[in-house]
Amino acid sequence: MRMDEGKIFALLSALVLVVVIILSLSYVPKARLVPLVVALPTLTLTIGQILKEFGVIGQKKKDSNDSKDVVEESETNLKGYWMILFWIVLLIAMLFLIGFFPTIVLFMFFYLKLQGRESWLVSFLMPGATLIIVYLAFVFGLNIDFYGGLLFELF
Repeated sequence: MRMDEGKIFALLSALVLVVVIILSLSYVPKARLVPLVVALPTLTLTIGQILKEFGVIGQKKKDSNDSKDVVEESETNLKGYWMILFWIVLLIAMLFLIGFFPTIVLFMFFYLKLQGRESWLVSFLMPGATLIIVYLAFVFGLNIDFYGGLLFELF
């Protein structure tokens, strides 16, 4: 069985998520809520992707003997993985620098418009609706304060 980029990426993603879950269990209950709410469903989806990559569920990947097709597919997959890595790094940097709420709006807008190629209406409405839902559920409903960002703390 060949370990292609998809299998390696899925396994590494699962490993990172397991580490995040284990580390967040040592936090106080209020602090561990968000990492667990994000990491547990993501780990579930990642396990599904691992099962799909290894052919346990879904369609089995066809083995192509044509080396040209394999090289083109591998280059396309690798480009996709670099784009995923770019968006993850951008999200983490934005969270660190400008905080949670501005990141929700800006990251979702840029992702939907640039990567998803969605319409202007969808690119404005989705981040706005998400911001309202997260604010009402966590800040208003559960009284949880989110990280404000390094730039806003400095000024």
